[in-house]
Amino acid sequence: MRHDYHSVMFTFFHCKGMDILCPRSFHLLIDSLSSFRLNYRCKEVTNVNQIDEGKQHHRMREWKKAIACYETYIKESKGTAPDQVFQLLARALRFNGHPKRSLTVIQQGLNQFPESETLLVELHQHYDFTAEWKKAKSVAKKLVKSDPGKPDYLFRMGRTYSFLDDYSKARQTYKKALERKHLTSFSSLIEKIEDSFPDSSSSYTSHYRYVDGINNFGAIFHENAHHRYFTKISSLTGKKNGAAREESFYMEVCSDFPELKALVPGFVNTRHLDGLSYLTIEMINATPSDKKHAQQAVRASHKLTRVSYNDIKQLEHRIEVLEEERRYMKTFG
Repeated sequence: MRHDYHSVMFTFFHCKGMDILCPRSFHLLIDSLSSFRLNYRCKEVTNVNQIDEGKQHHRMREWKKAIACYETYIKESKGTAPDQVFQLLARALRFNGHPKRSLTVIQQGLNQFPESETLLVELHQHYDFTAEWKKAKSVAKKLVKSDPGKPDYLFRMGRTYSFLDDYSKARQTYKKALERKHLTSFSSLIEKIEDSFPDSSSSYTSHYRYVDGINNFGAIFHENAHHRYFTKISSLTGKKNGAAREESFYMEVCSDFPELKALVPGFVNTRHLDGLSYLTIEMINATPSDKKHAQQAVRASHKLTRVSYNDIKQLEHRIEVLEEERRYMKTFG
């Protein structure tokens, strides 16, 4: 852009019959260039501010304001906006309930950046949201082909297979993704999990299985003469949802409310490895479904209803306080 401007300025002086080597003409050229650069930089800063402002609105879930910032940036950039801005705009549109507009933005971005993994990830996210699993599978394959060693792409591929009811491929893909995620063999991963069991000196017969679920990446079953354990593998998406909420249920709620102990599997332990949760609980035998079983279910329901909502909310508050104290101690010793 700068070089084009230089050419225009020299052409301008030449057409005016002005000697570019003349001191007056030379200083006029320098002043013009300085003014141009200042305006260009101001515009550049404005664009950067629009991105930062858009991200701020994004964090605050102010989708309309975020969308306006991103759209203005793309319009003023005139074909020079990076692929990340298209991703941010597409995501904000989807969150604001405009999946069709979101898809259009992704496609516009891919027209400019055909090999962009950032936009391919967003495209897969779109098809995941709209449950178009065959299209999601095609995109996931492109991602895996572009970077076969990236665990996230394999997890996406495994999830897509699971929704296509291809459980065998889902199992194989998730298993490979877990090995890449932890940079270890699956047998070594199982050993690491079993080392944290209360009776870690015991040996187990263990195997991996596919287990359905939104955030699940399968499970490991462990068994010996005395114990049968089940380790559920999930993504850690936040402290109040997904795996973290389930861990809290077994670790905190069940210990505070004895009424639940006879109804749910016993908690063994939990481990966090590279952003994944490995929650191990005791396996319980299935009960045949008959009249007696129905009566037991009614009695169990009565026990559950004795646990008041207020008690659970108070417990949740206590957990938050404990977490805050743990963070404080970790930070300040």
